[in-house]
Amino acid sequence: MNTQTFVWMPVLVLGGVWLITLLIYWIISASGVEGPMYSGGSQAPLWYFAVVGAQAMNRTFYFSQAMSLTRREFYLGSLVAAGISAVGISVVFMFLGLVEQATDGYGINGYFAYLPWVWVGGPLAAGLTYFVLTMLTFILGFWFAIVLSASAYSSSRLLCSSSPSPCWRCRTHQPQYGMATGLDVVR
Repeated sequence: MNTQTFVWMPVLVLGGVWLITLLIYWIISASGVEGPMYSGGSQAPLWYFAVVGAQAMNRTFYFSQAMSLTRREFYLGSLVAAGISAVGISVVFMFLGLVEQATDGYGINGYFAYLPWVWVGGPLAAGLTYFVLTMLTFILGFWFAIVLSASAYSSSRLLCSSSPSPCWRCRTHQPQYGMATGLDVVR
């Protein structure tokens, strides 16, 4: 498992967004605004996992095929790697939510990971929710990459087959016998 992709970058994204959110909460609370503050910054790691899903498909699938892995093995291995990372992110979110509950929103009534509607069922239900959302965004990124790769491939094949001359991209589609191109002479 690539620890930079599945461990350190999610930690960096989560930590950076968490610090920026706390800074914004502090500025807002220092200006005298009352009431609980909630931000959407906690979804930043989820968007990162959508990108990781797309990159897993576009950057490593062809390598896995060269290594003689089946598509099923590649898909399941990608899901396991993302699942391990999603468990880690869920544990961090659960810990942050418990800290936010204990400190009343870090003492400034600001909440990053503790969202009341997610935590209604308790910490384990919140952790499961964070895990499912993380895996969902990974799978969506993965599948969007598949669809876009397939549509790009089919449209390039359509362009290749509609021209009587060799394709400039793949250089494999030769004109059929008897068809004239700019350089051919019809006999």
